[in-house]
Amino acid sequence: MRIGDCARHTAPKTAHTPDDNLRKTLNGRDLLAVARDNWQAIARHNWLFFKDDADFEASFQKLMAAVDTDLDYVRQHIRLLVQAREWEAHGRDDSYLLTGAEIRDAETFLAQSVNKQPRPTDLHAEYSVASQKAEVKRQEHDRKLQRQARNRLRLLIGLLAAAILVIVGVFAWFAGFSNDAAYGFATQHLSSLAEVATRNINGDDFAAWVREAARNPERITEDVRYWEQAEWLFQVKASDPGIREVYTYIPDDEPGAIRFVTSSLLLDENPPLDPPDFLESYAPPGRAQFIGLQETHVLPDVVADEYGIWFSGFSPIRNSRGQPVGAVGIDMRYDSYLRAPSLVLQVLQTLLVLTGAAVIIGLIVFGVIRIRRRRAGG
Repeated sequence: MRIGDCARHTAPKTAHTPDDNLRKTLNGRDLLAVARDNWQAIARHNWLFFKDDADFEASFQKLMAAVDTDLDYVRQHIRLLVQAREWEAHGRDDSYLLTGAEIRDAETFLAQSVNKQPRPTDLHAEYSVASQKAEVKRQEHDRKLQRQARNRLRLLIGLLAAAILVIVGVFAWFAGFSNDAAYGFATQHLSSLAEVATRNINGDDFAAWVREAARNPERITEDVRYWEQAEWLFQVKASDPGIREVYTYIPDDEPGAIRFVTSSLLLDENPPLDPPDFLESYAPPGRAQFIGLQETHVLPDVVADEYGIWFSGFSPIRNSRGQPVGAVGIDMRYDSYLRAPSLVLQVLQTLLVLTGAAVIIGLIVFGVIRIRRRRAGG
């Protein structure tokens, strides 16, 4: 094939005189310059020349070979050969090998080269095989990394689950511990208040005036000692805002029952309950108050009603011989002792919820990133 002969031998040397239509088409451009530019463009193509009969057969054979040539195949042959030579020139470095779709294209090229020219070189085959091996190795490495990532994810989830279980266990333990601690403190405080309340009550005088006092139609007594004791009980109540009522009582003739003597509610401007009547009989469940006649005691159970959560403590009133002649009872709000541990538990619960939410969000984000990377890699 000879390049550019046609352009060199037949390019115009002089300009043709254009008519009116041609001048409009040229729009001021020089006709000879346009013609030379066109011939230069034509000269860049390959030409086959049929100059005389002697060269006709050879030129015709070249023409048939050109017609039969698969230009896409030739271009791929050249491109792969250039890439293979570059790979070989760099010491067969794996970074110069084919990847992904390029490998499939190279395999297709080699499969289609059986009846085509030019034939692939040995370097073509070596380059394709090396690329396939490297791709298999790379895919195996990627699978290994994916397995490691999955194992790390499983380990992370397991550790997080274990951590959450530990936190929940610690939370439950702390809840029980704080409640027990609050109850212990409340019990000790209530026992101390009940014992303090009995110290200002003379047991001998108490037993005497209770026997002597007369009950009037209003179910109370006019005895001044009744009101003096009510004043003292009201002072005890005023010492702690958590106290609902302070009262005194004596045992009843009926087993397990008691009789109320006086109460701080008598002097309370806005009593939550009606004060008990003087010597009003009452049979408490479980003989709880009767136990208070023997020793200082706090009920193990709390009571919830419309006024809150309450618990009660009792301490005996003793005469000069140390014998119990009555007792002081105190009803106190229990929920006030639960405020501090409840606040701590609420904070811990909030932290636990936030931690769980952060873990869940983190796992979701991690999963989304993994999915997107897989799709991008696929």
